Amino acid sequence: MKICFIGNSHAGAIRRGLELVDDSLKDGIDITFFAYGGRGFSRVYAEGEALVTDNSSLREGLRFTSGGLESIVPSEYDIIVIYGLGFYSYFPFDASRYSDAVLQNSCLDSFSNSLAGHLYREVSKTFLTNSIKKILACSTPFPAKSENHSKEEIERHFDRSSECYSNALRRIGCDFFYQPLQTLSGVECTKESFSKGSLKLATGDENDDLPHDISDKSHMNEVFGKYWIEHFLKKLGSN
Repeated sequence: MKICFIGNSHAGAIRRGLELVDDSLKDGIDITFFAYGGRGFSRVYAEGEALVTDNSSLREGLRFTSGGLESIVPSEYDIIVIYGLGFYSYFPFDASRYSDAVLQNSCLDSFSNSLAGHLYREVSKTFLTNSIKKILACSTPFPAKSENHSKEEIERHFDRSSECYSNALRRIGCDFFYQPLQTLSGVECTKESFSKGSLKLATGDENDDLPHDISDKSHMNEVFGKYWIEHFLKKLGSN
């Protein structure tokens, strides 16, 4: 199975985590990463069956992270993963006050108005009618901090929000993959251990693999990446 993994700086943790995953879980899986920090992917657009850019720095970043490719041809892959890119799966704690229609519209707006939504639209433009592939939208990890929520509250919020985002994105032909429940310390926060020692995404410049500032709680480390990609691959294997 060939997987195209498109992401911003948060993809660094996933790429490093993949190196720690047992080979048996990766058997038959070929993942190509295309990653670049900030809003670089706003300069990516569809041209025929490929995603291309006119930005030289972004082009070099794509070449570095993918192992030599300057453009992305989605039809060459079985699954397209869009990770992070400004997409946060925030959801109201008091969701019972709102109708399903209102909640789903809000979830869809959250995705559509993000850089991830832009990438989804550009990816979709590259597909011929008979070559549409599975596209997965994966939300940015929640910030690392502690909150005073019970296990029941976390699980209830997780179930409700993941269901709503899944239903909302399905309306546009996109699947949703939520941050693994076991990585959460609260309804919308990640366990603090997963951000300690996180490193910057390597794209071929002087900042490659440098530690994030100690105050950075938004980027995760390779242990989180390993947990995330293991959960992801197991989900793929069960479908």
